[in-house]
Order: sequence, then structure tokens, then C-alpha cells
Amino acid sequence: MLIGACWLIIKTEKDLQHFAIKAAQRLVLALTACIVFVSIVKPIVKPDIIERVSSLANIIAIAPMPVLTLGIAVLLFFILKAMPLSGDALNWLPFTLTIGIFATLAHGMVFNLFPYVIPNSLTLVEAASARESLLIIFTGALIVLPFLVGYSIFLYRVFRGKTLPLSYD
Repeated sequence: MLIGACWLIIKTEKDLQHFAIKAAQRLVLALTACIVFVSIVKPIVKPDIIERVSSLANIIAIAPMPVLTLGIAVLLFFILKAMPLSGDALNWLPFTLTIGIFATLAHGMVFNLFPYVIPNSLTLVEAASARESLLIIFTGALIVLPFLVGYSIFLYRVFRGKTLPLSYD
């Protein structure tokens, strides 16, 4: 919902944009509360996480993430408080910061799960397909990926700018 509200800040104006800004303010607080809750409860429920961060290399890899996530969330909240800015300046920033929050959360999730795909059950190596199957998938991706990128660029060009009021004239 937070990503959607931040997208509406970019694409709309006036009343709907003000509504999206207020919704994003509440949602960033709710998301931050959920992140803090999970960060406190996760080591209690799964004590082996504490063992994982006991080495210096793991501490260096994971320690900045909670601080960075909280810092981005606080910055996002205060930017949303100041919005809308004159000339609709920086209307893209809340969306970008929200992506940053989820990127740091994904980093933490991968760190907590690695090397397992299914926790304590199936590792990445065990879950991988045969080399030949992976080669076929890779070849297919190389063929399809340029079309996906081109189509995405086309769509963003067609739908760029603010939405306009609906009219049947």
C-alpha cells in the first residue's frame, strides 16, 4: 500500500495527491512499527539468528541494514510531512525511498535465510535444477528479456506525466 500511495503522489495532483500523501504518512509509520516488531520477535522465535551474526564478517554485512532502514523510513516520513512542494518538486522521492526500504528488508531476509530456500530444510544447491535445464532457462531469458525491457520503456513513455481528469468530449 505504501508503494501504491507513493506512486499516486507522482501521478496525481490536488485532492488525490493530498490524500495519497496523508495515507503514505500513516503507512510509513505502520510499516516501521511492523519492522521493529519483527526485528524484536524474530530472534526470540528463531534463536539461531543470533548465532549467525556472532562472526565479525556477518556483523559487518548485516549491522548497517537496520540503521539504514530506519534512517530511510524517518527521512521518508519527514519528506512526506513537507509535501507537496512547490512546482511538485521531488514528487518521485517518496517512491524511491520506499523502494530503498524494501531493498534493505530484502537484504536482511536473504541474510536470514541463506543458504536455505526452505528454512532449515532445502538449500539453494539442493533446489537448483540440472545444469542443462538452467542453460535452457538462461537462453530463454536472454531472448525474452530485451522484449520485456522494450515493452516497459514503451509503457512508461506512453503513460508518463500526471493523470488527467476523465472526459468524454
